[in-house]
Amino acid sequence: MIDHPDLLLGTLIDKSAKTDIRAIWTSTAEGFFKRVNGAYLGDLHRSLLGLAPDHPTVTTFAKLKKREEADRLDTRLPDEIG
Repeated sequence: MIDHPDLLLGTLIDKSAKTDIRAIWTSTAEGFFKRVNGAYLGDLHRSLLGLAPDHPTVTTFAKLKKREEADRLDTRLPDEIG
């Protein structure tokens, strides 16, 4: 979901320039997820999957240790968001 003007502009520029950040960088547990706090990971997980805060997937994810959250985002998230 794009709800910030800067993100919308970035998306429009990427579409026009035919850029694909995933072609050159993909977030990983070591490179990104283990470097941010647990609340950020939870918010990222929920927003990327488009789930409500009380969705069972979100509440289960929130019960994980930060390392487990980072590993789950690293291994499962690319498959879940396509």
